[in-house]
Amino acid sequence: MKKLNNIIALVFMFGFIAYALVNLFHAPYEKSEKENRYLTQLPQISFSKIFDGSFMTEFEQYAADQYRWRDSAVSIKASVEKLLGKKMNNGVYFGKDDYLIAEPSPFDPEKINKGLADLLYLAGTTKYNVSFAVIPTVFEIEQDKLPMFSYEDTEQKIIDYAHNAVFGKNIYVSDVGSHLNEHKDEYIYYRTDHHQTALGSYYIYEKLAEALGFERYFITDFNREILSDSFYGSSWARASIGGITPDILEKFTHWSNMEFYVRYPLEDRERDSLYDYSLVESSEPYAVYLGGNHPLIEISSQAGTGRKLAIIGDSYARSVIPFLANHYDEIAMFDLRDYTGSVEGYMDEHAITELLVMYSTETLTTYGN
Repeated sequence: MKKLNNIIALVFMFGFIAYALVNLFHAPYEKSEKENRYLTQLPQISFSKIFDGSFMTEFEQYAADQYRWRDSAVSIKASVEKLLGKKMNNGVYFGKDDYLIAEPSPFDPEKINKGLADLLYLAGTTKYNVSFAVIPTVFEIEQDKLPMFSYEDTEQKIIDYAHNAVFGKNIYVSDVGSHLNEHKDEYIYYRTDHHQTALGSYYIYEKLAEALGFERYFITDFNREILSDSFYGSSWARASIGGITPDILEKFTHWSNMEFYVRYPLEDRERDSLYDYSLVESSEPYAVYLGGNHPLIEISSQAGTGRKLAIIGDSYARSVIPFLANHYDEIAMFDLRDYTGSVEGYMDEHAITELLVMYSTETLTTYGN
């Protein structure tokens, strides 16, 4: 027995030494594709960092980020914790039917007020026809997928607070959340990502038609094309768990096959499509819609309606715009987290009188960060 224990100890020791050598000599990883973040690199040594202790702090983070086969180890750890009954990892719940659901940000009236400030100002000028929509996340709509006793009505509080804050302020409120809830049994939210699917975006567009005053197209008026059947999104990256069924990334094209022209004027870029297909196989496949987040996106079409629309929105809005674009000659989308110009000045210069402010509950509660 003692001989067997010695053999096991030697095997373990040599295995540990071999693994340490592999970690010592392998080239540092630059980025974790699974977590979609850049990893800590070897810190520079200096006397000041050694004396104040910051070098060891940075080195510990470097060691934690750079060990060999890191993504596999993190995934195995999360899978084991799920088997042991743990409800979440890294802020993401292990839901039913392979749903990975990020917990919502706390209800914070001060941050919501900051997010609504531009909307209320522009509506107060009375120069524009203003509509407003708050898109709930999968946490609110697919609450039956959450582990037992995990649901809180945080997002509904956010939506109710935002709706009440703009009530009577010359703003048409579109309750897209209630409409999404009517279709909750359909595939309207990704299992591995916090955004709504293309189908979910269609239902948002369907509800917005009432607010914006156009006759919406039926779902049968669109051709559906799968862009990817192996889409893993941000919730999967955060949860770091394997064995999850991938999502389907789709695009809907109206039967007219209308042509669209997209410009990013602050970046001197342009594209003749609403989709950046090069991003389908990237670490952020959802960015295929309009090419990801940009301060200002300009879209022109052959709709021939004579209508122009300004949209203040976030990433949730981007997958809705391909539907809205069928009804407008021009659309300008502003992301106020990065756009520093005057929306009012832009709208007046381009003779735009229609404004849609469309935020997710997630953006409204992090706007003040």
